Amino acid sequence: QDRELLQSQGIQSTLAAPMVVNGRLLGFVGLDSVRCRRQWSGEEKTLMSLVGNALAGVIERKRVDESLRESEARYRSVVESV
Repeated sequence: QDRELLQSQGIQSTLAAPMVVNGRLLGFVGLDSVRCRRQWSGEEKTLMSLVGNALAGVIERKRVDESLRESEARYRSVVESV
């Protein structure tokens, strides 16, 4: 089914890397080749893995920042109600 979807979009080859934080899968980042079927080099695979790790770090930092802001807002609300 996935292969049919890729083929219907003219995608010949894909390269994907997981975005993982603390053992939790956040998603995938990837590249598609529509011009030709290709074998991705080791360097390209390594680069995609680095991109996946970097994006996972950014997503996790954003989640932590949002959680901190929510916690600070709850704390302020409690302090102001006293």
